[in-house]
Amino acid sequence: MKDAIDGSTPAESALDARAERAFGQAGLPPDDVSRRKFLQVMGASLALASASSCRWDGEEILPFAKRPDGRVPGTTRRFATAFETNGVAAALLVTSYDGRPIKIEGNPLHPLDAGAASSRSQAAVLDLYDPDHSGGLAQTHERVTYPRTWKEFDPWFAGILAAHGTTGGAGLRVLAEPSSTLAFAAMRARFQSAFPRARWFEWTPITRTNELAGAKLAFGRAVRVQPRLDLVRTLVCLDADLLGEHPAALANARAFVRRRDPERGEPLRAWVVESTPSLTGTAADHRLALRAEQVLPFLLALEERLRKTHAIDSVGSAQFAAPVGGFLGRADVARALDRLAEELAQNRGASLLAVGPRQPAAVHDLAHRMNAALGNVGRTLSYSAEPEAERADPVVEIKELVREMEAATVACLVMLGGNPVHDAPADVDFRGALRRVPLSLHLSFTRDETSRASTWHLPRAHALEAWGDACSWDGTRCTVQPLIDPIFERRTPLELAAQLAGVKQGARELVRAAVAPEATDAQWKKLLHDGFVASSAFPSEAPALGAFVPPRVPPNVLAAEVANGELELVLAADPKVFDGRGANNAWLQELPDPITRATWGNAACFAPETARALGVEDATIVKLRLGERVLEVAAVVVPGQAPGSVTLRLGYGRTAAGRVGGLEEEGVESIGFDAYRLRASDALDVAHGLRVEPTGLAHALARTNDPQVTDA
Repeated sequence: MKDAIDGSTPAESALDARAERAFGQAGLPPDDVSRRKFLQVMGASLALASASSCRWDGEEILPFAKRPDGRVPGTTRRFATAFETNGVAAALLVTSYDGRPIKIEGNPLHPLDAGAASSRSQAAVLDLYDPDHSGGLAQTHERVTYPRTWKEFDPWFAGILAAHGTTGGAGLRVLAEPSSTLAFAAMRARFQSAFPRARWFEWTPITRTNELAGAKLAFGRAVRVQPRLDLVRTLVCLDADLLGEHPAALANARAFVRRRDPERGEPLRAWVVESTPSLTGTAADHRLALRAEQVLPFLLALEERLRKTHAIDSVGSAQFAAPVGGFLGRADVARALDRLAEELAQNRGASLLAVGPRQPAAVHDLAHRMNAALGNVGRTLSYSAEPEAERADPVVEIKELVREMEAATVACLVMLGGNPVHDAPADVDFRGALRRVPLSLHLSFTRDETSRASTWHLPRAHALEAWGDACSWDGTRCTVQPLIDPIFERRTPLELAAQLAGVKQGARELVRAAVAPEATDAQWKKLLHDGFVASSAFPSEAPALGAFVPPRVPPNVLAAEVANGELELVLAADPKVFDGRGANNAWLQELPDPITRATWGNAACFAPETARALGVEDATIVKLRLGERVLEVAAVVVPGQAPGSVTLRLGYGRTAAGRVGGLEEEGVESIGFDAYRLRASDALDVAHGLRVEPTGLAHALARTNDPQVTDA
């Protein structure tokens, strides 16, 4: 018997109600619009999956007169290579089937990665077959875009460079992403020699500026921390996600788990102080949820307890009175400080204080000194060379370039990757300045936001189509080799940099000359087989500490509660799409956030106490207001979030990512909300003075749910 209202039977209605209790709206049948949207955004994934199961096209072939060594038709082969993200390499082993890469894993021979691969690395195989991956050049003139070829581009661009050569490159500028590539660095040096009046800038939205500045405060120069979690008994993470966001997170996680095994001796105990729940925080024995700005006074109070109670002096003659009152007077915070100080004193030489890149330089500086005083240096951590030591602050670089562009002193801008139109700070009008540049060329995987604002789009090759090299976090030099000929005519930043420098050698020869100039053919083949240069990790260093200058803590930082309009906003890289480069990858979008379980987008994270005080409900739209900048975003209530602190992930809200992540010109809605619109150059990571205005409008969040029904 059918129901008179909607035509469903009572049993069907009960089933729908039960599904809604278990899975929310995700348990109900999708409507027509949702179904069309689902098929649209999942098209790339479905196409790749179906292509793998299709038969080969019928064609006549000739057998090899002599079959190549190791070639067995219809079987898989594996090749070592590497991917570089933000100047750090991930060593990988890629499986190829009849010349087609199909699976990415970690390189088991690599001394640091040891066979592990991140979700982003594994999902990169989908990007190779992405139908939005650009296959040709495009020139835009008077708002009309024309397809072009490399045969047309190369002689024309050679003439442009020749003209700039007569002035030493006075109006020529290059904007690149930070890279640890030796071959790329060699081409940069050749370019600067050929064009002495040209300038080379670097920009990345995810920086380690605070970390480097903190090392300079402590040691007078930048150094890199190499943690040894397998030797740690007491781990203190100060807004540091060693198991999730750290460049060596996979190695850290492996050592962390090994050290937690009680059969290996006294297991590691982890203390985490953070504003936003992290993977490390979920694995901690003790966790304090504090605003990001409160980590500094917490650490100052901890140092004072060690110095006065346990005679462990980290600051020498520059002794100071730690801040008191406010949140430090809370019973749970005071108890944690006392217990942690006692535990650190008991485990001298077997503890580690780790600080995250969002924390100011003063926190890094003090942590270096406390690690030294506790006897941890050379045991649970070591210091090595920092490849980025001589690099300028990316914010200073992008602001200087924009000033030159606005002053109309830039005649030609060549952008080797990146997406500054989307991810430059909100108070740096890169898009507007780019309009004043007569000739702009952008190398990118897709015609993204920056390519569409440039006069030329140049298609960039995938790492699986490219030659290159890169450096792991520990300094091990890795090789990048192509597993497949470029599906279309695409080039790499190395190849375009060589073109800028007037170098005629191919990418393979450039990499070999930079990485293994003295290697024989047999040694070169062995290097490509292994995927890295053996024993090439950075040697340990012993930097000397300088004088300590106690930092100033503003009184308002100590406040246990903050009013609306004084809230803290944390802007962090997304664990899936990172800075936005993975926004068009459906596999990454489908992956749940490890904390909020959200898929296909981002949302502002509120502590339950903060949400109640502000009248914010879960899965509703709120306005985030920072000065004159306003952004409407979805809200999600997250237990464990620090009261008074709101976190929003970067990398979403793309308008030209592609047919998965958002493509405005084809009517494909953006996924998530563009947090870069709230990000200023003086507050890249943590901003203050946030006002939240609830709207009461509901917003459907795609979240995974537990598959058990407890109230059936």
